[in-house]
Amino acid sequence: MFRRKSITLALVSLLLITACASPLLAVPVTTEMNTPLPAGQSTQITPTLTPAVAELVYVPNIGFIERSNSLRALAEPVSIERDGVRLTVDKVIANNFQILVHYKVEWLNPPAVGEPDISCEGEKPGLKLPDGSSLSAGAHGGFGPATLASNVFEYVGDFVPPQDGQNELVLVVPCLISSFPGHWPENWRVPFRLVPPPPGSILPVIDIAEKAAANKSAIGTTLVNDQHRIKMSLGGYVPMEDGYLLFGSLQWSEMDFPANALLSYDTLKATDLTGKEVAIELVTPYYQLDGPYRSTWTIKIKKKDFSAPLVLSMDIVYMDINPETFTFNVGKDPKAGQSWDLNREFQIAGDEIRILKAQLVAPESTVSTDGYGFKFDLQVDPKSVGSVGFRMPEPVNQCKADGGKNMLEHSSVFHVIVLTCRQTPPIGSVEVKITDAGLWGPWMVTWSPALP
Repeated sequence: MFRRKSITLALVSLLLITACASPLLAVPVTTEMNTPLPAGQSTQITPTLTPAVAELVYVPNIGFIERSNSLRALAEPVSIERDGVRLTVDKVIANNFQILVHYKVEWLNPPAVGEPDISCEGEKPGLKLPDGSSLSAGAHGGFGPATLASNVFEYVGDFVPPQDGQNELVLVVPCLISSFPGHWPENWRVPFRLVPPPPGSILPVIDIAEKAAANKSAIGTTLVNDQHRIKMSLGGYVPMEDGYLLFGSLQWSEMDFPANALLSYDTLKATDLTGKEVAIELVTPYYQLDGPYRSTWTIKIKKKDFSAPLVLSMDIVYMDINPETFTFNVGKDPKAGQSWDLNREFQIAGDEIRILKAQLVAPESTVSTDGYGFKFDLQVDPKSVGSVGFRMPEPVNQCKADGGKNMLEHSSVFHVIVLTCRQTPPIGSVEVKITDAGLWGPWMVTWSPALP
């Protein structure tokens, strides 16, 4: 699933730079709808502040950073092995405003069974100078949670560089969080050195709009879904030896969705001029161009010999919504199987959702045996809405999970079950919040690499 991740992919509008680090480019975007909006509503997508695409470079395994004459990179990977564990600083890039560091922890002979040791506490990993003074975490909080691949944990973080431009630094890792049993070495110190980046380690980012304006690219039309007022657009691409890195964004209005609304998009795919699907994979750089009312997608096109132009399409996106709340009264002694007619109507970005009724279901009737639940019958436009998420706050809901939603479907009527984890039915007034929705597209853009 192409899912928004808690590890810092929901990034703020100062992405890629610290405060006042560089000029910013305001990017106002307007929609191109075929149907009128209700009176009083504007078609203007909220502008977001992002670095100009042409100002960026791309660093594999880290992401995008502002181009600068002061760029420095890791002189060479540095590894330390202790008691069957190898810690490696393998990628660093820095300018006058940021130091981005990628390191990994590898268990060389991991045990096959046992309870993991997750007791690592205390000081977080960070960067220090040789004299022991610490560098401040950057705009995104230093090192985020690990990503795990097999027996390797990988970390990426950002820090404020020293003002005197020192190039000798030390990664400090007080202790290791492990998915394997046992107690592992502590107090790691890995010194490393920054030098001018070697040729080929920093990849240029090509601004698609700039190339299109110069007639060096066959850029097609960005299409807008006129039901949801969400725009999909292209930003730039990075030529690579085995394909292309391509990124773009989804943008929406503050009138329709919260600032950081995008939850996920499952169906992004690419097809060439002949209609043949081209292999792509999701790339999740630590630093992307996200911001309020905007979310960036980044993909790797895994070949260069496709028949251009390439059509990128997305059939559905999942969005948080500004919560809609309703209540209904179940009385003093509700019984399993009892139902209540609701007939409540709500709108999500112009799409109507009607909640027909609610039914109390016994534990053995729900998707879990853990307490009573409510089943809600909904009516929607099957061409617009594919799923709806519900949440019931405490004290009715005693589950740790937020709520429930239906399986994605093209249907005018579907059901959403929300568990309560209660062994007895709730009584009296019940509050329900509509929290998110899966919205059908499609969204489409076309792209060709720049011609020589």
